[in-house]
Amino acid sequence: MCNSLAAMCNNKRTDWDQQLSKLIFAYNTSRHVTTKLTPYEMMFGRLCKLPFDLPQTTTIIEPYQYVKQLTEHLKLTKQIARTQIIHSQEKSKQRYDANRTNEIYSIGDFVYFKRISLGHKLTQKYRDPYQIIQQLNESIYRIQNPNNLYDIINVHVNRLRRFYAPQ
Repeated sequence: MCNSLAAMCNNKRTDWDQQLSKLIFAYNTSRHVTTKLTPYEMMFGRLCKLPFDLPQTTTIIEPYQYVKQLTEHLKLTKQIARTQIIHSQEKSKQRYDANRTNEIYSIGDFVYFKRISLGHKLTQKYRDPYQIIQQLNESIYRIQNPNNLYDIINVHVNRLRRFYAPQ
């Protein structure tokens, strides 16, 4: 969105706040790659009507029928979006797995494991060496701190780095 906003602004970038409503409208009425639906359609159960859209027919519908139709359409829209998201996730996983090879560790190997911290840029990324005590499946290992036998953690292989002892 930032790139789009920058493209819409004047050269001095002083009118960005005046462009926000246009950008939000464009975003809400654009089909998303994952869901194949617009955010507006997901929220209101219908396509956005623009000022120049003329009504196709002038049918009068009872309020309870309109609510019933809208509810059914929203359920269908949600189901379509869910299916599209699952399909997109599966395609992403296939693309990721096609080039991914996990490093294989043996029981007894020492590894560093990557900390997950929120926005602490200056903290250490990896913790002291831990020892692999069990492989739970092809991508999850159980590791233990050799200095604290109660410090046992299940970790995904993506967060592990091999520890090489100084010579």
